Amino acid sequence: ALYALLANAQESQKNYDGAAQSRQRVLDILTSLYGADDHRTIDARWGLDMARRLAAADEAVRERLSRAHALDAKVVEHF
Repeated sequence: ALYALLANAQESQKNYDGAAQSRQRVLDILTSLYGADDHRTIDARWGLDMARRLAAADEAVRERLSRAHALDAKVVEHF
C-alpha cells in the first residue's frame, strides 16, 4: 500500500517515471503474495500500464486526461 500511495503522490507531482517504478514495485509484491491471476495483481498491472503510458505521453495528452478526471469527479460528487 505504501508504494501505491507513493505512486499517487509522484503522479500528482508529475514524476511519471518515478510513479511507474513505484507501480512496478507494487506489481512485484502483489504477484509474489497472490500470484499473477489474482484481481489485486491484475489491478496493479493495469496501474503500471497506465503509469507507463503517462510517462510516455506528451503534456497535451496529460492535460486532457487531467481535465477528464476533474469532470468525472464533478459528476460523481453530484450523485
